[in-house]
Amino acid sequence: MNNIIDLISSNTVVIILLIIIIETSIVYFLIIDKIKQQNISSEFSNLFLKIREITLNSISPKFIKLSPKASDLVDLAVEVWRVEKRLNKLLLKSTDSQKAGFENSIQRIKRYLNKNDIEVIDYTGQKYNEGLGLDILSIDNKSEISNSFIKETIEPTVLCKNKLARKAKIVLQGKK
Repeated sequence: MNNIIDLISSNTVVIILLIIIIETSIVYFLIIDKIKQQNISSEFSNLFLKIREITLNSISPKFIKLSPKASDLVDLAVEVWRVEKRLNKLLLKSTDSQKAGFENSIQRIKRYLNKNDIEVIDYTGQKYNEGLGLDILSIDNKSEISNSFIKETIEPTVLCKNKLARKAKIVLQGKK
């Protein structure tokens, strides 16, 4: 349900941005037409262009818009995180050389993601803060959300060039 709301919310933001851009463009062309007719100085035109640029830059979407390749890197980052969590459980029974080999492979993939400005954040064990902007999937031991800590990260937060690309999905644990 949250995914549908997020999708609707992001689509609504995109539609609103498109409407603002279209309206701004129409006004711009009307003003340019008047400028040509009335032979007003180009300073007014430059001022309008600056106002338009400031307006468009001030309205930024909640998530960074990713190219298809960057989106694939975000998906890869989440999968690497999942594989690492699963391997850590399996490696408890492995030999030291097997552990080293798996850890080395995971670290190489992580370095590749870091080179492409992809950062993965796991919040497991941290104190919950509403300002983190996480999707709460469930709350164990019902208590006040403000007194909770993050019991489990189901899916990590992924940042692309220090901008939010994907929100984390977490399970909260209330303090006893």
